[in-house]
Amino acid sequence: MSRYLTIGLTAMVLVVWVGLSTVSGQNDRTSLFAGTLTTSTTATVLAASQPVFEVLVQSDPDNTVDILVGTRQAQVIQLKPGQALTIPTSNLDRVYATAASSTPVLNYIARGQ
Repeated sequence: MSRYLTIGLTAMVLVVWVGLSTVSGQNDRTSLFAGTLTTSTTATVLAASQPVFEVLVQSDPDNTVDILVGTRQAQVIQLKPGQALTIPTSNLDRVYATAASSTPVLNYIARGQ
């Protein structure tokens, strides 16, 4: 094997091992937080204060209307049903969502501290 292939395979094995240790709970520095938010036409905070590194938000595939995601002041990112977005943020309470009409559901999972 070439030196580059060996390095690449070693890095790949390391990434898989680190991922498995996080999933199995062996890495105490990272926790997962998941939930849903039923939105409305008023901007609503995603969740109570929870320190995180990032959050993945998804407009539930069963929604019939789009969801807008952003800050408290402006929800400008439009998610169609089934679409998802990863947001780097320090806290879940910094992410807000709203809907143009109805009460669609926003699913989320965050990697936290």
